[in-house]
Amino acid sequence: MITVETAVRQILISDTDVAAELAGNIYPDAAPQNIVDADPSKFRPYAVYEIIADAAEHHIAASSGLAYAVLRYTSVSMNATEARAISEAIREALDGYSGVVTVGAETLAIEVITIERTRRNYAPPRDAGAAGTYMMIQEMQIGYQQSVPVFS
Repeated sequence: MITVETAVRQILISDTDVAAELAGNIYPDAAPQNIVDADPSKFRPYAVYEIIADAAEHHIAASSGLAYAVLRYTSVSMNATEARAISEAIREALDGYSGVVTVGAETLAIEVITIERTRRNYAPPRDAGAAGTYMMIQEMQIGYQQSVPVFS
């Protein structure tokens, strides 16, 4: 079974609008330092994702086989309009999504993805002549199926 993060990344890199905005620059946890510290003329917009919460649903006796994760996506650009466009492409690709995601021979059944909140942020430049970065931060809840432990 693939992870929730891998499944959501697969949905995004397969989406033509997201691909047009990010050209594959989607990273787990943190962007590579050469991307973050790029010369403004070489800067490419990117997105970073991370699981910030994960919980399994249970019924009286055991696991129900359903789980929920909260995933945070941060879209980063040197332009506020571009950061919003990336965020909107991600929202359109994921909000309301339901289906089975396959990566290689592994799958994950996603019950539903819902965007819970979106907020904006701006990081001022570190150097006087540099540009700041604009961020759109989206948190989404993902309901998915997980294996149920079997006890003897």
